[in-house]
Amino acid sequence: MRIAQVAPLTEAVPPTLYGGTERVISWLTEELVGLGHDVTLFASGDSVTSAKLEPMWPRALRLDGTEGDAALNVRRLALNLAKSVQQPVYLQDERLTSRAAIENLKAEGVNPEEIPALVDGEAAAMILRDFLVTDQRRIRVDPEQGI
Repeated sequence: MRIAQVAPLTEAVPPTLYGGTERVISWLTEELVGLGHDVTLFASGDSVTSAKLEPMWPRALRLDGTEGDAALNVRRLALNLAKSVQQPVYLQDERLTSRAAIENLKAEGVNPEEIPALVDGEAAAMILRDFLVTDQRRIRVDPEQGI
């Protein structure tokens, strides 16, 4: 049987980070291929599958480096906070820290079953460390000048 699986472009299939829908699509796709079906997966180009991959976009949208609506809302919130306290507010770019945290934990030899419970703490430590040692990824929101 020929089957087409269509995935959202937000995450790769399977997802690198969170992505429930993409994870389920990955499981279904791999099982269908395993059962001998001719499966084509329409997803982001960074997806990994044993099916035929038809990339609909080069990379998962959440990981392509652009700022979306959520980032713009955070910037507005930071500006309001800066104006309220009359102090600059700093935003720290934390994209891909969960992925890096997973890699760090694997490299440290952490049991793969324990990684999900530890990844947020590891990512938080990485974000704080990066903030303290460099200002390259910092965004200053000044109460007088805005973003």
